Amino acid sequence: MSQANPIPVSQANPNLLILSDGGNYHVQKWMAALVAEGLRVTLASFHPYPKPVPGVEFVPMTPPVNLRGRLGLGDFLLGRREVNRVIEAVQPDVLMASYATHYGSLGARSGFRPLIVQTWTMDLTVYPFKGWKRWLLRPLVRHALGTADVVTTDGPGLAAEGRRLWPGVADKLVPTTWGIRLADYDPSPAVEAEARAQWDIPAGAPVVLSPRGVFWYYRPEIVLPALLQIMDERPDAYALALTVTQERTEAVQALLDQLDAHPQGRVADRFLQVSEMRGAWAMADVFVSAPVFDGISEAVLEGMYAGGIPIVSDIPSNRSFLTDGTSALFVPGESIDDLAATLHRALDQLPALKQTLAPRNRAWIAEHASVEGTARQLAGLVRRLAQENQVPT
Repeated sequence: MSQANPIPVSQANPNLLILSDGGNYHVQKWMAALVAEGLRVTLASFHPYPKPVPGVEFVPMTPPVNLRGRLGLGDFLLGRREVNRVIEAVQPDVLMASYATHYGSLGARSGFRPLIVQTWTMDLTVYPFKGWKRWLLRPLVRHALGTADVVTTDGPGLAAEGRRLWPGVADKLVPTTWGIRLADYDPSPAVEAEARAQWDIPAGAPVVLSPRGVFWYYRPEIVLPALLQIMDERPDAYALALTVTQERTEAVQALLDQLDAHPQGRVADRFLQVSEMRGAWAMADVFVSAPVFDGISEAVLEGMYAGGIPIVSDIPSNRSFLTDGTSALFVPGESIDDLAATLHRALDQLPALKQTLAPRNRAWIAEHASVEGTARQLAGLVRRLAQENQVPT
């Protein structure tokens, strides 16, 4: 049975309980923005919460299984009592549970309404359909989506894909392009000069950045060889690859080692702080984002706002907000040579692209893809749900 909110809600600042991984830097950024919009925000999580967000209350949850000290699916399957304990203590007006295969599913099984299930690319389009776990995960996701009052997605492209894959809940899907916090990625000559000194890259040398990491779906086996090819063929060009500390195969590690040993190659095998990312973006003339699938990538938005020229894979999510030749250059195929040829094209046309494409992208991001703007959208949604579900007194 659904739990109704027993306390009259203030329409101006309803109490939002978020079930999510509080250690995720995206989640931390979103929570801070929602607090700035006037919501009372409480985070409940099985995960550690190492960097508290000002204004966000934290309620730790005890994993019921925690096998060998690691969270697993069992914790989310058996965690209903723990979530209900938190709900009873917090008395939220709205519950938002992030990631449909774990906290989203757990939030749905709590019985609390109104419920927002926040979906990402993998939990909406991949895990319920690929691998042997799909037989368990698909029913969990179906139940979470069906139970939710609203399902948010990472941008309109993912919303369209979600409506195709889950037509029964199409009317619940609301695209939220979280975007970026604009002030974090304002470029400046001083920031660029400092970054070039840090990475030992000469002033004026073209820089190609690979910011997405090395998980298999970012196709490092194509991206890294293309960067090596570009550096061999253009002695003035430099490349910086970010691993974001992601898992990689031995073959990918060998490519990273080869790139790091190249005189023009640089590898950051750690998670960069915001200030370091600001520097990386400030010196990046061109950046590569060539995943097999994606939502609205925050990395792409960051690079666009900072003035880099996006080189992207031709996938639906990219097509939903980018146009080949107008806001990005699409890679016409899926081979190393295809990517290298597109990189050559971008570097050959760099002055013209910087003059026309870059300022157009920056203006679009400021208008359509900022954290501040999406926080206003979601805060309005939370207020509406809270008011509609207010219990009369």
